[in-house]
Amino acid sequence: MTSRSGISRSYLGIEMPKKLVDKSQAYFWTKRWQKGEKEAAEDIKAGRVKTFDSVGELIKDLDEK
Repeated sequence: MTSRSGISRSYLGIEMPKKLVDKSQAYFWTKRWQKGEKEAAEDIKAGRVKTFDSVGELIKDLDEK
C-alpha cells in the first residue's frame, strides 16, 4: 500500500497495520527502531547500563570519555 507521500509502508518497514498505529507513533514500528529496542533490552539484561545521582555526575562521566 502506498501513502499520500508516495512511500509504501513496506518500504518504511512498518510492521503494524496503519489503522492501528497513530501516525505520530509509526516510527516505533520500523525495523530500524525495533532493532534498537532489542539491542537496548539486551544491554539492560546484561547489565551494560549506568545510573547517576545527578545530571552533574552524568556530564562528568560523558566528559571522561
